[in-house]
Amino acid sequence: MLHKKLSDTPPTGDPLTLVFVPSLSALLAGLEKRKGAPLNEEEVFSIRDKAGVIAMRVPDANQLAESRGYIDLDPEHCWEQWQELRQTLSSGDADDQ
Repeated sequence: MLHKKLSDTPPTGDPLTLVFVPSLSALLAGLEKRKGAPLNEEEVFSIRDKAGVIAMRVPDANQLAESRGYIDLDPEHCWEQWQELRQTLSSGDADDQ
């Protein structure tokens, strides 16, 4: 499963999941670039806690992830996953130069 399910289900019977819009990955990357330095753990959690989310049916959320080309960070493990992702993004920047 790509996303955390909510306990409520819409009339169609499909479970709902929360999806960050924009993605948490993109949000953190943009804010770190603007800061010009790595975000610290407190900043990452603060950004996560203030970020916009929408409830989507799981199939729709999976389709969105597919169209984005990546699965977004898990909000419960965002600090650890962000550390891995930012290294990948940094090495990708080095490859472009």
